[in-house]
Amino acid sequence: MGVVKYSLRAKKDLNIVLQYLKENWPENVTDDFLDSLEKLELQMQSMPNSFPSTIIKSKIFKRARLTKHNAVYFIVKAKSINIVAIHDTRQKNKHPKKLK
Repeated sequence: MGVVKYSLRAKKDLNIVLQYLKENWPENVTDDFLDSLEKLELQMQSMPNSFPSTIIKSKIFKRARLTKHNAVYFIVKAKSINIVAIHDTRQKNKHPKKLK
C-alpha cells in the first residue's frame, strides 16, 4: 500500500493531543504515543482492510484504536491511506463530527 497522508483536521487533532501530553505527562508518554502511531501507520499500510468500517454522515471510514483514549479514522485509497481524524474516545460523541 502507499503512503499515509494526514488531512488538515487530523494534523490539528494530533497537535492537540501532543500538546496535552507534553504539558501534562512525562516525556516518555509522548514518545510512547508517537511510537504507537508509527506502528499503527505500518499496520494500516500492510493490512488496511483488517480494521472495521464505520459509516458517518453517509461516508464509509475505517476506524483504528490508537490508544485506550484515541481512535483514528481513515480512508483507504488506491495508492494511499488518508487519515481524516484522531478522535478522543472520552468525548461525548461516539464519532467525530463532520468528517470529510
